[in-house]
Amino acid sequence: MIRIALFFIISVATVTLFGSGGASAHNWAPDDGCRVGPSPSGYFFAAGPASDWGFVTTEGWGGCFMYTRNTTTTREQWGEWYLPVTGNYNHVYKFYWYSPATMYCSTFTDFAHYHAWPNGHDGAISVHKFLDQSASSCGNNYCNHVYTTTINGSPNGGFWDLWDLTYEDYLSKHVIYDIVCFYE
Repeated sequence: MIRIALFFIISVATVTLFGSGGASAHNWAPDDGCRVGPSPSGYFFAAGPASDWGFVTTEGWGGCFMYTRNTTTTREQWGEWYLPVTGNYNHVYKFYWYSPATMYCSTFTDFAHYHAWPNGHDGAISVHKFLDQSASSCGNNYCNHVYTTTINGSPNGGFWDLWDLTYEDYLSKHVIYDIVCFYE
């Protein structure tokens, strides 16, 4: 009986934390889905040539994460994480990047290039943030705070993206794509 009650409490806490969309939920964690194009949930999109994406299927959130090699002058690969909402409202969100504990962390970029697009593709980038993925990943399995900003929570609304443009030596590092967390 105690196991059933504990399972119920954990299940309710998980639904409350990650939400399922709609105007009443405010904390989400869109996953990469480990595939090029849209994820199964539809809240992550991996863009760029499919042949340039790599996958590690033994580590990361849900047992998988994606990666690509860095560039130095133009964006070639990128991922976009959208707020899974159906109502129109703006909120201040804390954006977290999940760092998979992996043996590959020494090859991760020191300059992961994140952007906030608070009003979607029709708006402009409001935040450029860099995160050292190599330092935040080695030996960890948790979400790292990147930035806090207002995001437009509408069906066409705000998102964060990550580019492969890192300004490090060409193709010298991996840029990692996994789950991200939006917390209100």
